[in-house]
Amino acid sequence: QWSVSWRMVADLADSDKVRANLPGGVVGRTRHPQLDNQIAAFREGRVDYLWFSDAMIDQHAESTLTLRPADE
Repeated sequence: QWSVSWRMVADLADSDKVRANLPGGVVGRTRHPQLDNQIAAFREGRVDYLWFSDAMIDQHAESTLTLRPADE
């Protein structure tokens, strides 16, 4: 039995200064390649930024996924 932990450090005055680590990965699905992609960072005490403002998300985006209805 296991459970997911969440390590987060937040500057409450600036929503773009939120750092976190989710050792269970970003998907939470068994056997998915990203399931354990944050375990090493969690063990080492490293945390990564979480971006909330549109400007910071656009600045740091690595890719974009656009979903469209099947009839388009």
